[in-house]
Amino acid sequence: MLHTVPCPPDNITTSIYHASVKPQEVKVSWASSHCGTEYMATVQGGIKNNPDSLFTLESYWTPYMEFYIPVPCSSSFNATVVARNGAGESYPSLPVQGFTAPCSPQVNVPEVSGATMRISWLESVNAEKYKVLNAAANATLCETTSLACDIPFTETDLLVIAVNPSGESNPSILSDYNRSSTP
Repeated sequence: MLHTVPCPPDNITTSIYHASVKPQEVKVSWASSHCGTEYMATVQGGIKNNPDSLFTLESYWTPYMEFYIPVPCSSSFNATVVARNGAGESYPSLPVQGFTAPCSPQVNVPEVSGATMRISWLESVNAEKYKVLNAAANATLCETTSLACDIPFTETDLLVIAVNPSGESNPSILSDYNRSSTP
């Protein structure tokens, strides 16, 4: 029997899976390819927009139509899928672009002025907004697109989280400070 090289898979989709998994994973899924018997997913990208932090991650050959690939936070990526059979490999599918949830923001020492404190942080790549939470009550004290929040003074531990449509960063924990230890 004569076989032909399979067509590239189509209907490639990606989603970020990290509810309880760290590091987060890109779920790459696709429709079967005409004549394809096995598939390999590839995720290529960069971390924190740094040209020195490029990566290529590949699945193994699988007969299934989805694969989970661990990826770093604050990454942008392209995902492709190749099909193969006894006659050879297809061209890669059209790339699908995506990005992961941001990395934890680096928090600065709080600035206290009377009954108010300013919490500030450095930008987290791919973040669209930030949240400051009271760790004990798990209550949001501030939600902003800027790099600082003014909140009532508290000695309770605080969490700073970066957010984008792919998810939330791990929290940066701000603790062990008081009025006398801040500038």
